[in-house]
Amino acid sequence: MKNVGQHLAIKAGIDACSGDYAIVMDCDLQDNPKEIPNFYNKIKECGADAVWGRRISRQEGFLKKLYSKTASMISSKLSDANVSEDDKHCGNYSIISKKIIDELKQRNEPYFVFGTIVSTLGFSKQYLKIEQESRACGKSGYNFFKGLKLFLRILINNSNKPLLFSALCAVILFVLCGVFTLKVIIWHILFGQRIVGYTSIMASIYLIGGLLFLNLGLISLYIGQIFKMTQNRPIYMIKKKVNL
Repeated sequence: MKNVGQHLAIKAGIDACSGDYAIVMDCDLQDNPKEIPNFYNKIKECGADAVWGRRISRQEGFLKKLYSKTASMISSKLSDANVSEDDKHCGNYSIISKKIIDELKQRNEPYFVFGTIVSTLGFSKQYLKIEQESRACGKSGYNFFKGLKLFLRILINNSNKPLLFSALCAVILFVLCGVFTLKVIIWHILFGQRIVGYTSIMASIYLIGGLLFLNLGLISLYIGQIFKMTQNRPIYMIKKKVNL
């Protein structure tokens, strides 16, 4: 069977859930199973719809921490998801109530991202401080490119701000080009001067061409998302069920 990725695997587990609560955790044992009773006690005590594990420290390398922090900062600014300071220190380790479970079961989005979708639902949530353990074995499947793909998925699926940013760049470029052209015309009429030079011409061409391709790239991401949605294919398939 095809590996559809971490977040669609979480979706498959939630769809099969029939209880009042569900625990979502990573399988590499960096999320300590000993915290599960604490999650349950916390959600029963505070009456929230979800309790998220807020990591006190992260057992990861400097570059991965830097990348995660940068991606979180950018996505919180550009996406419509409600990302608090506590959310920036959370992973997927959490407990969710039946209200959220039932809502997530109705979401059949090919770009399903668990934490981001729960944040956009607006249900009440609390946080439980936890220690992240060292990885039990193996290496993380999230390399730079997979992390970048997930970052773009979160951004594209939750906001049209990248399109607005692209349009803003186009407007700014248009205004600058208009001012520059007007300046050249005025200088030519009043002072008989003209701007010459191969370098300035090529720089202008590369600048305009780069921005055009940037705009087309952003638009293509949204069109690709629409294409996947119109196909209406199942977002995952289950080969075998165990103890369900």
